Amino acid sequence: MKDILTLVESRDQLNFFARCVPNITSAGYRMHFIMSKWSLHRAANTLRLSSTLVRHTRRTVEHHDLSFSGEVLQNLFTTDQASLYYQSFVDAVETVASTHSVGMVIVWGGGDTVASLALLAYAKKNALRTLYVDKGNLPGKMIVDPCGMNFDSYLFHHLSILDTPRNAEAQFAEFRKRLIIEAEQNGEKGKLTRNWLVPMDMLHSLWSGVPFRGGRKFIGTSGENSRIKRKQDETTARLYPKSYVFIPLNHSFEIGKMYGERTFAGDLIAEGKRIADERRLRLVVKFHPAENNNEFISYVRSLQRLYQFDFRHDRSTELIVNASIVVASNTSVALEAMIRGIPVQHVGKSLYRDMNKQRLANYVCWYLIDVEYGSDEPISREVINTFVSRAFLE
Repeated sequence: MKDILTLVESRDQLNFFARCVPNITSAGYRMHFIMSKWSLHRAANTLRLSSTLVRHTRRTVEHHDLSFSGEVLQNLFTTDQASLYYQSFVDAVETVASTHSVGMVIVWGGGDTVASLALLAYAKKNALRTLYVDKGNLPGKMIVDPCGMNFDSYLFHHLSILDTPRNAEAQFAEFRKRLIIEAEQNGEKGKLTRNWLVPMDMLHSLWSGVPFRGGRKFIGTSGENSRIKRKQDETTARLYPKSYVFIPLNHSFEIGKMYGERTFAGDLIAEGKRIADERRLRLVVKFHPAENNNEFISYVRSLQRLYQFDFRHDRSTELIVNASIVVASNTSVALEAMIRGIPVQHVGKSLYRDMNKQRLANYVCWYLIDVEYGSDEPISREVINTFVSRAFLE
């Protein structure tokens, strides 16, 4: 039986993947977890999961440019720390492979973290199947793709798979109805599991020589200062239905990945202003709820006088349903607007631009997989088999 080597970088990820373990054998696999944090290794042992804790290595491993890894871009690591972290993971992966029959690699999200890049390089070198897993852009959904997320995904390069008739229309109508009801009842975000063992992780990092991943924000910022700065110019005046154009900004990290520089936000706002002027409507802009880059926040605020828009901090759902039109790049807000029947003007790159009604229904009800991320229940055999089958999309 082959092992699925699974990277976990947070307790929430470990909790999710642990739910796969009871039924993963039905797909012909076992799971082995790899992590750099002592607290995650301890939790895995408590759950009786097979796992490896990464330690410092003296080996020098050739690798691609890590300056575009998530940790370096967010100033969690210097490039030297990223290199050491990468080498430590490569050494650990090769050690695992010497005692386990690794047949597949799973990483979280788009594979942009240093550890993800190390595992994916090993998978490519050894012709292993890969899966990228992330919380879906809609409630109760997960994304599982063999190639990546968004523009790296298998779906983006094979969008025609959504043209296959799957009789998803009735299921989609039911999902849409449920989405509207749940959005009225629930807040915008759930809570993440807090890790109270961070000090132990830091001590382990000092002892083992593996750089500590986590805790720091962008250089010169703090989370609280960013929240204050983000809200500074927000308008609280009442918004009347259909009286405005709504622009949900992507997170600055995603803008950097997609376009290379933050000025795309200016292009997006300029297009929204053009549409607002044509329709004689107000222009409303909202930062991503997790935005924490003060330089980006300051840049967007500097555009306010030029384009005369209002900042809002209302829930995205409320801003969507009352908007005349949503002007957006590749965001889940645009997807929700499409599901609700609100007009969307796509700007720049967008996975959703060419989705007609059938494609939208198949995306929501077939490509996205029905799994509650925060549940404690084991993931069913049927869903596990669907997960694993995604690795074999050709």
